[in-house]
Amino acid sequence: MIHGREAKVAATRGGYHKAAAGINVTMPRVISLKSDDLNRPINEEFLNPRGYQMIKSRQGEFILWGDRTLWVDRDWMFKHQREQMSHYEETLRQNFDAEIFEINDQTLWELLKARIRGYFRGEHSKRALFSIDGKLDSAFSVKIDSQNNTTASIQAGDLNAQIELSLANTVERFIITMGKKGVFTAIGS
Repeated sequence: MIHGREAKVAATRGGYHKAAAGINVTMPRVISLKSDDLNRPINEEFLNPRGYQMIKSRQGEFILWGDRTLWVDRDWMFKHQREQMSHYEETLRQNFDAEIFEINDQTLWELLKARIRGYFRGEHSKRALFSIDGKLDSAFSVKIDSQNNTTASIQAGDLNAQIELSLANTVERFIITMGKKGVFTAIGS
């Protein structure tokens, strides 16, 4: 059922950039949770940082909660980012077969850069890639040039593309700070 919910979120959002978790990711066929002590609350502050996703009860429904997964490299602790990157790798692999046996030159490089940029421009517009300033260049970059395609690599039959992505992050805690507004007096103005 969890995989089905993940697939539904991916289909609804057009990709894996939104975590399949939260109050809108219900588990309708779950009718109870087995626990040694049903009155003891789940220790989310212990489980979540360690990569454990939970199913928890909220207002009579069971929901999928958490986006972390087991990780060695802290850069890959969010489950949706791993799924998103896997999706990108598979999409690119499937859609660039036509370039095999083409002429490996700067004309092809520019064409490929434009196609890859076009794909990731669409990902940026649906908020799958993050840019603090809203600009494409800070959300992703595509490098296909003479630096990563040397004479030796070209003669070996290789064409190298380097893509760097700023993947969308997820909110784990919404922190609200409140206080009483003071009275400020301007003296001498």
